[in-house]
Amino acid sequence: SPEVLVTVPKRGYRLTLSSQPAALHADRPDGAWVDRARVRESVEDAVRDFPIAFLVGPGGAGKTRLANEVLQILTPQFDGGVAQIAVGEAVSVVRLAGAVADALRIALEGDGIEQIGRALAARGDCLLLIDNLDAAPVEAFEALERWVDIAPRLRLILTGRTWQPMVSAARVDVGAMSPSEAADLFAVRAREAGEEPPDPLAVSALVSRLGCMPLAVELAAACVDVLTPAELSSRLSGPSEALHDVLRASFELLTPRAQSVLSQASVFAGGFTATAAAEVIRVQGGSPLAELRILRQHTLLERVGGRFRMLPVLRERLVAAGSQARDDARVRWVEWAVKRGSEAAAQAWTPSLADAFVWFREERGNLLAAFDLAVETCPEQAALIAISVVEESDALGSFGQGPLLERALALDVAPSTRATVLRMSARRLAASGSSEQAHRLFERAVELAEPDLAVQLQYDRGELWLVQGDYDRATELLTPLRDADSLVVRANALRRLGEMARHRRQEAAATEHFAAGIAAAEASGCVQLIVAVLLSAADFEHELAHSSLAHEMLSRALHLTQTHGLKNAMARVLMIRGHAEMADGHAIQARRTLLEACGLERLSGNERRLMQQ
Repeated sequence: SPEVLVTVPKRGYRLTLSSQPAALHADRPDGAWVDRARVRESVEDAVRDFPIAFLVGPGGAGKTRLANEVLQILTPQFDGGVAQIAVGEAVSVVRLAGAVADALRIALEGDGIEQIGRALAARGDCLLLIDNLDAAPVEAFEALERWVDIAPRLRLILTGRTWQPMVSAARVDVGAMSPSEAADLFAVRAREAGEEPPDPLAVSALVSRLGCMPLAVELAAACVDVLTPAELSSRLSGPSEALHDVLRASFELLTPRAQSVLSQASVFAGGFTATAAAEVIRVQGGSPLAELRILRQHTLLERVGGRFRMLPVLRERLVAAGSQARDDARVRWVEWAVKRGSEAAAQAWTPSLADAFVWFREERGNLLAAFDLAVETCPEQAALIAISVVEESDALGSFGQGPLLERALALDVAPSTRATVLRMSARRLAASGSSEQAHRLFERAVELAEPDLAVQLQYDRGELWLVQGDYDRATELLTPLRDADSLVVRANALRRLGEMARHRRQEAAATEHFAAGIAAAEASGCVQLIVAVLLSAADFEHELAHSSLAHEMLSRALHLTQTHGLKNAMARVLMIRGHAEMADGHAIQARRTLLEACGLERLSGNERRLMQQ
């Protein structure tokens, strides 16, 4: 489960996600796959012996599939985490740093290169896969080498069509299969298409004409229900063009309806779900799902972990060819990114946070590519996409999408949209300690904000004054929010008012604020917020020596985290509960509680060392 609660110095408890890299479940594509043991073992050896394993080969060689297969095999060996980093199509060192920062849940300072390296070093043994680096500039590769220098136990798997010389990298060439492997793959795919493989000699001759390239062999096998190996061979101009020739033949065998669906599906960058396809792809008189099944049968799409994926070499051809149907689908794709991104961002502080995080992780490639397109075609949509991506990044506590926010600030957008972008920028400045700049941006945002956003800005400004130690100004701004229509804003404001009253030794006021904050949080239904307010209140009650009440609140918080499977928040509750038990003189019970928290493996190294002490 994503982590939802961390301790922030001088602020208290913050809703966020774990600093642990997101676990990658390296799902294999549906269908059987011929084992390429020799090249797979070469990749495993490279990961073991070198900081960077760089898989190099032409389109259709199977680099991505092979890299994911190795990830699946090696995951148990990396206690520090395994993650696949989605950087989108326009790879840059800035976007790469932002994507890795999001995976690590860290707030970037400056370009973040050194900071990310230190964070990776603190992880110990961890493995990252960064796919399709063909468009990456030299600076991106320099950043990767810098990270493995700083973090000697980090391992990277990279894929690309061209080799980029790197001191720390081992090159693993991924090319043609052996003739026997290619023939076996052809037989497997032919049976999946419902056909018995043709004569072995004819198959051997065909796969040889195909250069034994995996994708070309798979596509050819999917055509055997219509074309014989000899007929397929007659369509090939030679091994160097075999893949493009087979792609053309496969496309020609499709109905016009299926051709249109395939062309429209090429707008997605990073795969898509059946639900997304139904919203973006238009089919006259019906749903695109039947055509998606046909495209899978022809190996023009594959299904990985519940998502459809088009191989880059095929997508490039469809993008280059273009069509009116594809152009229309691009418009709907951007609209889909705006709508679904905004909906997921709205879940950032709700019990559905875990679902929102998974959605953003899976759709990051689509969102970033849609943003790049919308910058040129519709700046307002681009800004809305940026807002949703940044909101999710901030909810992670990483602030890793700062450059995206800077691009959004430069766009010509509606005043209300600009106010939201300004607010996000101000919050980032506040988190980095640039309080004066943050205040100025908050003031500019207030001038443009609509009523709902103005309430959130009022809370942000009050919280910033609290962090700066100006309790009078903070109280002035937060007090009116005790009756805010937004239960989340109300609960957070009451929690902060309670903390300030506690600091001022106003016990009655603090008690009243915390009680009202708990009630508002419970009414909001946001489990993470309820836990945060309960922990602040429990700290206060324990300070007053109201041990039984403090432990009752901690027990309620623990029950909520257990009920909703929030293991990371559960570890925090157990840590605080253990410290309270220790302060009350219950050393044996405190030791058990803290050991239980350590066993959840959801705490930072510093926290674990404190508990062990």
